Amino acid sequence: MKNTLFILLLLASFNGFSQYYPFTQGFSGDTVGTQPPGWGGDAVVMNGHGPNFSNALSALLYSITPTANSITPLIGPLTTESALSFSFRIISQTEYTILTPVSLYDGDSINIMISLNGGAYQKVYQINDSNFTA
Repeated sequence: MKNTLFILLLLASFNGFSQYYPFTQGFSGDTVGTQPPGWGGDAVVMNGHGPNFSNALSALLYSITPTANSITPLIGPLTTESALSFSFRIISQTEYTILTPVSLYDGDSINIMISLNGGAYQKVYQINDSNFTA
């Protein structure tokens, strides 16, 4: 089964309406079951999915719903020294209570994509079965 999560970053080269850099989002103050203000996509805030069972942005992927995406608010201005970092985990919903990470299957991926104009996205990195260790 191929499951794909897209993390789409809107990178702005201007200050108007963008989040100032550095930008961090912990989701602790966000309402469970909703997207944080300024975010888009399919993923929503879920309780107990983050570090120490805190809130986290999450998506449930199944064979009938094999893809999801999350779009950040505009982030910028950025420079050539700017960096993106994030934490993630992949677990089986059937074994969620034991929090055991699972390996990705052939074709599964997390794609990190950016847009400089709010439209056309370019893949800048892919996490897949060949470079991910559970």
